[in-house]
Amino acid sequence: MKKNNNKSVLIVIGLIGLWAILTIKYVVFSDISLSVLSKKHVTAFKPAGNRGLYAKQKISAVFTADSDYLGMVEVRINTFNRINQDFVIFRIKDTVSGKWWYENHYDTLQFNNDELYPFGFPIINNSKGKKYLVEIESTLGRAGNNVSISNNQPNLISKYKIPKAEIIKDTVSLFNFLKIKIVNSVKDNDLIFIFTIYSLPLLVYIFDLRKKGFFIFAIGCFFLYHLFFISGIQDELILILVAIASLILGNVKKISLFYALLVVLALVGNWFFDQSLTEKTAVYAFLFFVSGLVFLSERIFHGYE
Repeated sequence: MKKNNNKSVLIVIGLIGLWAILTIKYVVFSDISLSVLSKKHVTAFKPAGNRGLYAKQKISAVFTADSDYLGMVEVRINTFNRINQDFVIFRIKDTVSGKWWYENHYDTLQFNNDELYPFGFPIINNSKGKKYLVEIESTLGRAGNNVSISNNQPNLISKYKIPKAEIIKDTVSLFNFLKIKIVNSVKDNDLIFIFTIYSLPLLVYIFDLRKKGFFIFAIGCFFLYHLFFISGIQDELILILVAIASLILGNVKKISLFYALLVVLALVGNWFFDQSLTEKTAVYAFLFFVSGLVFLSERIFHGYE
């Protein structure tokens, strides 16, 4: 009995460690680099509507830099879920200066529908507290062949590349940097969802949630929330959700049904929504297919029908 208790304690400690490592990894590397800070600017761009930008038309936004070393802004582009052959001009300058700090042309074929696109430029060392004007102009846009700014928020994120020497020059600087990094992550609505998913293996082991029907409903809600409201494909998150769901279902027929439903959702997403939804659904469907094969192989191996 004592041996089993020790084993249980070790498993709990291991699952807590897994949860902590995955959560810290997300918080620290939620930006493109460890030394990058981000600031979301909600409604930075005014609602662009569904018409899109025609040739020579511009759309702009003004934001206040949250830190020094501004070096990138990400803009959420609306491609209207189609391939557009246009070139847009991206410009940025501070609102006091009359000269654009940076300007470049971008092929709209690089944009994915309703996803943030990174517009990088030479780092502005003393940017903190200053207001900056971002402008995007179409050069070839026309009806049925143009892009716009997405109305989904945030549609603009400013990023600051802090020099490593600046971060680690003393304890206070390092503490302040980590504090900002953590606070920005806590303000991220996605963090609460991801935090919960990473804790699922621990909760399942401690409370044996497989025996509770509401947990199946909760897993379904997690799936839908991740598909429709979380951008990008997080490998660890998807693997945890599929593993827990397979453990709960524990039946080849149920897993096959779930797999079939995801395939249908992928097709619907491809027809009516965007590429990101289709890709995430396809990944889920493939992993459930593999999970079903594993359960089927186990039954065959043990001589079940």
